[in-house]
Amino acid sequence: MFKYKNKKGFTLIELVVVMAIIGILVLLAMPKFMGNTQQARLTQIKSDTKQVENASERYYIDNQDWPRLTDVPYTSAQILSFAQEITDKTGQVVTLDSTGNYYEIDYTKLQKYVQKPKDNTHYIIQNPVGEIYYLKDLTALGKNKLDNVPLPNTKPTAVITMTPATALTTETNIVWNYTSSTDIDGDTITNAEWQNNQDIYTTAGTYTVKLRVQDSRGLWSDWTDKTFDVIYSRGHSILWNHNETSAISDASMMNNGIYAINIPVNKTVKFVNAQDTTVSTVATGTTAKLIALSKSGNSVYFYKYVQIYNGSAYVWGTYLFEQNETGQIRQVTYDYFNIWIGSASQQTHWAPVYDNVQELDNSKYLFTSSSYQMVVEGSTSSQSGYCYGSSVSGVWPGACQNTVGLRNPSSGFKLSDGSSLIADTGNNRVIKVSATGPVYSGIFTTPWQYGTTGTAGSTGTLLNGPTYAESLSNGNILITDKGNHRVIEVNPSKEIVWQYGTTGVSGNGVNKLNNPEKAKMLSDGSIMIIDSGNNRVIKIK
Repeated sequence: MFKYKNKKGFTLIELVVVMAIIGILVLLAMPKFMGNTQQARLTQIKSDTKQVENASERYYIDNQDWPRLTDVPYTSAQILSFAQEITDKTGQVVTLDSTGNYYEIDYTKLQKYVQKPKDNTHYIIQNPVGEIYYLKDLTALGKNKLDNVPLPNTKPTAVITMTPATALTTETNIVWNYTSSTDIDGDTITNAEWQNNQDIYTTAGTYTVKLRVQDSRGLWSDWTDKTFDVIYSRGHSILWNHNETSAISDASMMNNGIYAINIPVNKTVKFVNAQDTTVSTVATGTTAKLIALSKSGNSVYFYKYVQIYNGSAYVWGTYLFEQNETGQIRQVTYDYFNIWIGSASQQTHWAPVYDNVQELDNSKYLFTSSSYQMVVEGSTSSQSGYCYGSSVSGVWPGACQNTVGLRNPSSGFKLSDGSSLIADTGNNRVIKVSATGPVYSGIFTTPWQYGTTGTAGSTGTLLNGPTYAESLSNGNILITDKGNHRVIEVNPSKEIVWQYGTTGVSGNGVNKLNNPEKAKMLSDGSIMIIDSGNNRVIKIK
């Protein structure tokens, strides 16, 4: 019989131990091996860089030029986008001179001096100093530019920039720019196509401008657009001028072009035509400053101090009259028991001298009284309306029981949306007030305000004793900022889009006012300014 000898092999545990030892030895040797490899690579690059530099210098001696591949240089910013790292001939990472010009090297020009490096290394040369730099780890853009590896081409993104971007008027010069457009591939934006962009839009309205851009590889972006509003702008030319020897407190122009002008010191109202000729004069007997245009525009309201028979005796009083240049039309108020402004149960009437009157519908009026700190809606019948402000003690019971505290308001106008626009002079603000609920004790809100309550100033949105404010057809507010010697037009975003007068500087020269009392928009689009401190009325357009 055959007998077999047992042949003992390695156990599994012995094999695992041996493999672990080999792994540890490999791990210990790897850093040194890799370090040697990297060091060898660095040494090779340094050697190649030095050889290329020496060859370039020899070429320069022979040709008085560097071995440039093209005549078009790269900027330092472009070179930085081509590689992750840039080193010099010593292997040190460098920062390129931002004013330098950099070129790819044309190795065909160096073939008699040095061989082109065999591996895929890239060197650039700086003109005029001849420094050689090595580009390490090319980016996708670098490979595209230097190795001609095509990049994926995506559409650029068009961006519209307009300066200024807000408060645009029919006189605003707009600068359009597309340089903020971007290309994710790093391509240069080389072309732009605009639609409807203009330097100046001479007609007010809403406009939309479109833009698309093209990159250096010919790909166009999608269209982008910007929509904006342009409002009508008034100029600064004086079209009409009327002067007096004393202050003018108010004026209005009727539909027939006749101006009614109040001179309080003389206690007269003059009716003057467009040729600045006095048509007629009315002796008022009072220094009341009001001249308000009627709703029809064919007459004006102002005060006279006259003697009226009250049924038992003749009494003197200051009453509101409606009149035009040909004579008196009617007497609106008669005595202190004529204008109803209380509730029906109170049976209270009131008729002091007002600073402003607005004729409403149904024989109703909006009266502004600075002395009584109120803007009230009343009529010559038993109808009553809203009242804003805190009543002075003793005027009438229960009136104006709300939180809209006014201080010497100079003008108030009811707007088409039912709110009221008030020049709250003593509080240095112009406000819109809305009311809901009961007439006198309802809920009052202030949805819009220009100026800081109780703070006078000339910077930002501050005002200094505004004496008049009216709403314009374009949605803006025209404010007479008396203490700052100016008239401003403010849009709903509280931006000043037009101004006449130099802020904080009084005068009578070009673009100068002196304590203007009121500024009113006329039917022809011009603005009439009662420049009280200069004893004149001017018409601006």
